[in-house]
Amino acid sequence: MLEPFETPEQREARAAEQRAAQERDEEQLKADITALMETGAGRRIVWRLLEETHIYQTCYRDNPLQMARAEGRREIGLMLTEWVTTYTPEDYFTMQQEALHERRERDARQRANRSGGNTA
Repeated sequence: MLEPFETPEQREARAAEQRAAQERDEEQLKADITALMETGAGRRIVWRLLEETHIYQTCYRDNPLQMARAEGRREIGLMLTEWVTTYTPEDYFTMQQEALHERRERDARQRANRSGGNTA
């Protein structure tokens, strides 16, 4: 907030304080994302959130309120993707590989169950 009777020195000090706070917030976010992506459980949660937000699908709906909701969810997913790919790009790749592996295992189990236990 601008103060009407602020001296230039006070204004600069306030701006420097705001920059320092923003840098602290950014460093905290980086540490949090790094900690989250270091564990398999964290990567599974992030992947599930990305799937639920449908970041690689269209948001188009016939109903404008449903479309707005879908776009809001997608925006959150895109923000999470940006954080992860910015701070831990190698873990994003690991997360994708783990998700693919889990999906293949799940599909194989489902096929085995449908065929009565026969995997051939």
